[in-house]
Amino acid sequence: MIRGCLFTCLLGCVASGCIAYPYRGEIGDARSLDFAGIDQVEVETRNGAVEVLCREGAGSMSLDSRRHARGVTEEEARTHAESIGILAERDPARPSLLRITAQIPLGMDGRSPGCHFRLEMPRGANVLVRTRNGDIVMEGVRGSIDADTSNGKIEIEDVVGSVRGRTSNGAIRIEGARGDVDVQSSNGEVKITHVEAGTISVATSNGRIEAESVSGAASLETSNASISFQAARLPSSPEVNAVTSNGSVTVEVPANVRARVSLKTSNGHISRDFGSAAVSGLETSRNKLEADLNGGGGEIRARSSNGDITFRASGAGARAGSPGTAGKNVAASSPIRSPAWRTASTAWSPPHR
Repeated sequence: MIRGCLFTCLLGCVASGCIAYPYRGEIGDARSLDFAGIDQVEVETRNGAVEVLCREGAGSMSLDSRRHARGVTEEEARTHAESIGILAERDPARPSLLRITAQIPLGMDGRSPGCHFRLEMPRGANVLVRTRNGDIVMEGVRGSIDADTSNGKIEIEDVVGSVRGRTSNGAIRIEGARGDVDVQSSNGEVKITHVEAGTISVATSNGRIEAESVSGAASLETSNASISFQAARLPSSPEVNAVTSNGSVTVEVPANVRARVSLKTSNGHISRDFGSAAVSGLETSRNKLEADLNGGGGEIRARSSNGDITFRASGAGARAGSPGTAGKNVAASSPIRSPAWRTASTAWSPPHR
């Protein structure tokens, strides 16, 4: 039995390239790009992280890259890493679009080829990033964000613009945003703080959801984990939906909210504190509650299968200060937790994969 398990492990290791290609080669490169007239940047790679840092007043873009591949010798590994091309050019049909792409040759299966990118650029452009097996980190974007990865986390800080994020087997964290948010993960937690949006949509599985000091209509769904929602402000007719299975749900809203509150759990308890809100039409049982706050209007809905539900209407609302860059000193706030390789450009060194 032990021999069989050992053979299986060795076979898997050979298939992944760690024995067939034991050496890893890496090539670093840095260049400066003209950013005049650019309103959208698109980055595509695989087996690599992408970091985008936008700065006020920057005139050009700096692009750092780390190409990597494996080989049977150090020299061969480096040769294969060098064969990966870096394309950075404007779209001929749309010169305001800048595309940055890692061009990985065919026939490199098992050699784990990939490329990490780090961009520093002026604010004002939309940013789209596509990678596999890599993290995505963005900071200071003034435009829309579209981030997509697998087996990697997404971390976004200080953005004015809509945010779309997709990952699998990775966490998502957004801190300080003004714009609609639509994020999805599987097997990863999602945490968003200081977000001012028209709509917030969060979906994950096997990961908890935390939404703190947020504004806007919200849809939060997970499984096998808890949900915590704290609203700074809500629309006049708010729509909030928080649904989980095998997890607790906590909802906190300002006491002046006008909404129908509907709470239900299958195997849990419900607790509530309506604060100074005017309550009418109250119907309660051990695991169900229905009520209108301040005459009703919108709907606040919370559901769980095997978890408790807690509802609070806070007289003070959420913490003072507006989300995003207005009303919130982003520079003075706690910085978003970043990968270990996020350092100054002169010492940038992404993680080996």
